[in-house]
Amino acid sequence: MRHEAPAQTARACAGRTAENALSGAEKAGGREEVDSNLGSPVILEGIGEDGELRQEARDEVSALLRRQFRPEFLNRLDETVFYKPLTREDMRGIIDLMLESLRRRLADKQLKLTVTDNAKDLVIARGYDPMYGARPLRRFLQQSVETLLARHIIANDLAPDTVLTVDEMGGNLYIR
Repeated sequence: MRHEAPAQTARACAGRTAENALSGAEKAGGREEVDSNLGSPVILEGIGEDGELRQEARDEVSALLRRQFRPEFLNRLDETVFYKPLTREDMRGIIDLMLESLRRRLADKQLKLTVTDNAKDLVIARGYDPMYGARPLRRFLQQSVETLLARHIIANDLAPDTVLTVDEMGGNLYIR
């Protein structure tokens, strides 16, 4: 789901969502990856109508990296990858993946889960932050959907194979 566009010549990920400027390195397929959200605001503003990152934004992020990091560090990087912000459709796919885990846990209790498009739209509106990507979305799902379901399950004597439908009304999630 993630869109990549290589730009420069370990591998640095500019604009990647991370809690810290350099949140850490990951070994992936024999290479090390370092990510930074240093250029996130520039990238968010630099997406053209065609959905691609404009060259001016790439240049500005590259300049930010040169100002922030020593040349010795930057010289060790093979490339810089610019990540585009997630789209609404990307977010729907991520929500579906996150809900699959919840559905499996509910299936162990002989319960089924559906989530309406309206409910997903509310989750996206309240849980997605373009600056931080999908990470806040998981927390929102846990705090709202999972808590709502847990309270409903505890308060009701549900028969096996009950379908729990999470929906939205008036800006709130509810179970019907």
